[in-house]
Amino acid sequence: MQVVSNSRRPLFGRKISGGQHDMQREDEEFNGFFKKSLSECEMSNVYKDVPLIVVRCVEEVEKRGIDVEGIYRVSGNTSEVRLLMDAIQRDLTATSFIDERWQGIHNVTSLLKLFLRELGQPIFPKDMYDNFMSASKVEDEDHRLIMLKQLIQELPPLNFSTLRFLTRHLHHVASKAELSNKMYAKNLAIVFGPTLVRREVSDMEHIMSDMGNQCNIVERLIVH
Repeated sequence: MQVVSNSRRPLFGRKISGGQHDMQREDEEFNGFFKKSLSECEMSNVYKDVPLIVVRCVEEVEKRGIDVEGIYRVSGNTSEVRLLMDAIQRDLTATSFIDERWQGIHNVTSLLKLFLRELGQPIFPKDMYDNFMSASKVEDEDHRLIMLKQLIQELPPLNFSTLRFLTRHLHHVASKAELSNKMYAKNLAIVFGPTLVRREVSDMEHIMSDMGNQCNIVERLIVH
C-alpha cells in the first residue's frame, strides 16, 4: 500500500461534504459512539501504534476510493454508517467493509472522520493546541515548518504514529487530485483540520477564527 512509503515526509523525521455543517450533523447523529482515547483502541498488528480502525478505513480507501471524486469531502449515508458502526463495535476484525449493507466508500470515510473527531484526546493533544496554533502563524515558511516539525516530535508515540500514517495516506490522496478525485491538499485540510486540531473548549467565535490556522497546519503536513 503506497501510504506507508518512507521516501519523503521530513516533518516526520523521528521514527465535505466535509464542511462544518456536515460535521455538526454527523456529530448529532452519532454523538458518544466512540469517545475513546488512542490508548484504549485496538491496534493494528501491521502498523505499530496505529489504531486498527484507522488502518482498515485507510486501506479500503486506498483499494477502491483513491480516485473517487470528492473522496473525504462527500458524506456517507447516515443509516448505513450506523449499521457499519454497529458491526465494527461487535467485531472490527471480522467486519467486511464491502458488505452490501454499507459498502459505499463514503460510508467508510465518514466512519474514519467520525472516529477521529470523537477521540477523547485529539491527535493534536489539547495541551499542545496553543503551541501548534502559534507555529502556524509564523510568516516565514521555512521557520514555520521547523517549528511544526519540533512540535510533532513532542507528540505522544500513539499520536505521532497515527498522524504520520494518516498524513501519508492523505498525501497519496492529494497526488490524485489533478487526474481524478479533485481533492487537493487544501481541500483535504479543510475536511481534516478542525477534526485533528481542536481546542479544549470551542465556541462559535473560536471555531471561525481558528479554522484557517487549523487547516494551514494540516495542509502543511499533507504537502511536506
